[in-house]
Amino acid sequence: MLEILGKVGFDWQVALANLINFGLVFIVLNFLVFKPLKKVIQERKEKIDAGLSNAERAKEVLQEASFKKDDLLRDAYKESQDIIGKAKEERSKIISSAGDDANEEASKIRQNALEEADMILKKADEDITYKAVGVILSGVEKVLKAKMTKDINEKYVKSLLQ
Repeated sequence: MLEILGKVGFDWQVALANLINFGLVFIVLNFLVFKPLKKVIQERKEKIDAGLSNAERAKEVLQEASFKKDDLLRDAYKESQDIIGKAKEERSKIISSAGDDANEEASKIRQNALEEADMILKKADEDITYKAVGVILSGVEKVLKAKMTKDINEKYVKSLLQ
């Protein structure tokens, strides 16, 4: 078989040298290029996997934050409605209280006016009584000063009774 190969130009010594050269180049490339390249590729793969994992976690965190945001907005809306309801109740109380205060103040003013009117009526009554007494005394004095006869007295009594 070596003869056949020799006829085509195959030299086993050159083939052995080429095989040894290939083995040496392979070993050198394996230690100097392939292993570091394999290490760099593995690190890059780990970084990509970590990035994908982080992206997945970020997506989950974002979704969770979205749910929390919705819950917070819902709670804030409920709280705002409660505050608005309380404010409306407080407004009603204030308006009612103001109305009650106004009614109470009006009642006091009415009561003061009635008391003042009563005082004025009493004073007027006293003044009229005092003046009436004066007029009556004056009339009695005139009657007593005048000489009264029986006829004058009867006419005077009749005129008073009418």
